[in-house]
Amino acid sequence: MNANGKVGANPHRVTLRIEKTIENGTATIRLIGRARSEHLDALGAEVQTCASRVVTIDLAEITNLDVEAVHFLSACELRGFYLINCPPFVREWIQRERETEES
Repeated sequence: MNANGKVGANPHRVTLRIEKTIENGTATIRLIGRARSEHLDALGAEVQTCASRVVTIDLAEITNLDVEAVHFLSACELRGFYLINCPPFVREWIQRERETEES
């Protein structure tokens, strides 16, 4: 039994919650938790549903990413989406990956 009282729950399970709100023509996709490559299909689907709007991706509650998620966020930003509340470690990683791709 884990701390939450669940039997057999894996405490190391990678989880990401995606919340979407639309207000005044702007779609905000809020990412909460850990973003991994296995989440990118679901995240891409959410982004696609917002294609005709201004899109912001709120990273205030992101705790961890893998390199594929960083590439995804970088590509979103290059497509004109806004990354808001981006933690410094994510911003620096995106920049490093862009510099690597350019060289």
